Amino acid sequence: DIAKALTLECVRQALVEDRPCCILAFSGPGQVEELEITSLEQEGAWAELLDFLGHSFGGGTDIDATVERCLQLMRDDVWQNADMLLVTDGMIAPLDTAMVEELQLRTSEW
Repeated sequence: DIAKALTLECVRQALVEDRPCCILAFSGPGQVEELEITSLEQEGAWAELLDFLGHSFGGGTDIDATVERCLQLMRDDVWQNADMLLVTDGMIAPLDTAMVEELQLRTSEW
């Protein structure tokens, strides 16, 4: 799966640069899972990451809850300067206007 391979490489590169990652897997409404990784040198980290990426939902692509969770995380000092990368193997609907405005605000702050 291309989306999962891309995610794996982005996580690997971020951790090489000593940048922690928070991965959100999403599908239909209410289907969001989260995994935080600070180092792949932690015991079991690779296995945990590969297991997480092996999950599959099915049932659509609802991006709103995922973006809202990203925005919540980015309000925290730990993640306030984080990059947000959305990778999907499906089509997504346009974001809610309020979310777009907050994303634009955060982008302008950087």
